[in-house]
Amino acid sequence: MSSDDFFVAAEAAGRPFRLSDGTAVELPLCGYEGEMMLATFTVSAAKARSLIPAADLRPLRLTPGRALLFIVALEYRRKSIGPYREFMIVIPVQLGHRADIPLLPALLQERWPGFGIYLTHIGVTTEIARIVGWELLGFPKFIARTSYDEQPTWRSCTVTEGGCTLFSLAVQKPRRLRQREHGFEVYSLSPFDGRLYTVPYKNRMRVGTRYGRRSARLDLGNHPLVDELQALDLAPAPLAARYATDFCLITQVPPEPKPVRDWNDPRYIYRRQAAGSTESAA
Repeated sequence: MSSDDFFVAAEAAGRPFRLSDGTAVELPLCGYEGEMMLATFTVSAAKARSLIPAADLRPLRLTPGRALLFIVALEYRRKSIGPYREFMIVIPVQLGHRADIPLLPALLQERWPGFGIYLTHIGVTTEIARIVGWELLGFPKFIARTSYDEQPTWRSCTVTEGGCTLFSLAVQKPRRLRQREHGFEVYSLSPFDGRLYTVPYKNRMRVGTRYGRRSARLDLGNHPLVDELQALDLAPAPLAARYATDFCLITQVPPEPKPVRDWNDPRYIYRRQAAGSTESAA
């Protein structure tokens, strides 16, 4: 148990869940200590929209034809299911049927009503984190190696899987960090049964932002995920990058997921799962 007020309600609401391997875990999950880096790019708005199996989830657009995409690297040094590292590729979205306008929602992001993120790819470094994602949260997690390099003004991570490099991401550290706390939703299509999950999150961190093409550097490798990322017409340079310390996160219990009809997801991990190869997908 933590003495930090940020976690009190989540710890008190803990419910036990049993995973398929017999492991018992509690939700909400609590990430007590971590570090985050995030780079913002643009992609084709139409191609981003084609990945999202829900009419009321729409990508945040910077211009009529360009949407936002985040590449995120997280290091959980202390979490209720043990420490691990994680990367995510996500499309920021807005939920609802209000006017789908470009620019303003993209600029306001977390302050925009209905803000959330749609998860397209996620890799973790431990098996317990992978199983929790697949069985409780609807996340298509797979095992990937993530290593970090720390410099006075930069932090970088390199992600590999199956002997292939996915990418190396370096983020420039900001001069100042400020305390932030907010809630948001993560949406994901379950690789098991094709239902759409909505997972509520709450985080707190000390974070700063750099802007411009020099704020981050992304070097892509040779992997099916990279092919899918490039197929979105990924911009060669970032718009901005964030770096956060004292990163805390609460993963709430998701409500009942919604069925999605007649949706054939094109991503490679869903293709492998549909072929009946869970282990190869992992």
